[in-house]
Amino acid sequence: MEVIELKFLLKLLGFEGYRAPISNLQPNSKTKAPERDRICRNLGDRGYVDYREDITKFKIEPTGKQLLEVDTSQLPITTEELKILQACAKQTAKPGDVKKPTGERKQSIIRNLIERGLIGVVETQLKEAWLTEEGKQYLLQEYEDDRTSANITLSAKLLTNYLRFMRQVMGGTVDGTTSTSELSDEDILQTIRNLDRELGTQNYLPIYQLRHKLQPPLSRDDVDNALYRLQRENKIELSALQDESDYTKEQIDAAIYNEFSGNLFFIMLT
Repeated sequence: MEVIELKFLLKLLGFEGYRAPISNLQPNSKTKAPERDRICRNLGDRGYVDYREDITKFKIEPTGKQLLEVDTSQLPITTEELKILQACAKQTAKPGDVKKPTGERKQSIIRNLIERGLIGVVETQLKEAWLTEEGKQYLLQEYEDDRTSANITLSAKLLTNYLRFMRQVMGGTVDGTTSTSELSDEDILQTIRNLDRELGTQNYLPIYQLRHKLQPPLSRDDVDNALYRLQRENKIELSALQDESDYTKEQIDAAIYNEFSGNLFFIMLT
């Protein structure tokens, strides 16, 4: 492993849940954004980190053009999807060219259209990254550097991040097995369905309700990571809370902080 890749991993250890916006993950002050992104993707290819990226430019594909030439009212396509197709009908488009929907929902629709072959990716941008279980195990048990001539300089901050990580391991909050016990992502998805039906939240389940059900045995990070995985698989959507007046501080604090989308508060099944 390159020293700069190691520093990227150690940098991640300094954030809650070992997860952070990509803009906060410069291995050192001289690392440019393209190099930082290359490091992140390389580590992702090896399974040590996972990451989320947004589609920043997209274009229409021949199948999408053909769809626009027929009566769309007779096709299984929503108004929101149609707006995105129309935005890139004549030239490469950006998400900002479409006013509604907004935020992660817009990204979700764009990804869905890409999967259906109606539009294609032109450009993406990394948004955040997190350490995987495999990455944790690599740092705990596998990493070694016996190059006696290597000049590796770690800042006090990075060393502190690692020492805190080790203390958590020794304290039992991180170990060689996932703390998600016997619950799979599908189990969590079914729990969301059940709670939505039982509580009558009409497909707007507050995250604090899920935490009450699953924590413990799961940790806060376990729930957060499971929700992000389900979101990437387009099984759920997460949306921010617009009006806090109807909820207590404790309930609001149970949301997932997101630098770009605000506090993600509701879970919606797709």
